[in-house]
Amino acid sequence: MVATIGKASLRDAAIGTGIAVDKMLALTGHTSTLQIANIWMPSEAEREERRAMHDRLDAIARRLADAQGADAGV
Repeated sequence: MVATIGKASLRDAAIGTGIAVDKMLALTGHTSTLQIANIWMPSEAEREERRAMHDRLDAIARRLADAQGADAGV
């Protein structure tokens, strides 16, 4: 292992010894130049489908709450 790490680049040696690349960059004074965030935005059709499902779930919750209220009054 020592012989192969001796021939490796700093990056490869760091990875081989278990140092995370982001920590190695911070230790050497480098920062990542680009951070990417992938944000999934639902389409209007998907939003409408979600709203309809939430409306159905709200109706079920109301019926359950009404049933529990009716049972408590008995």
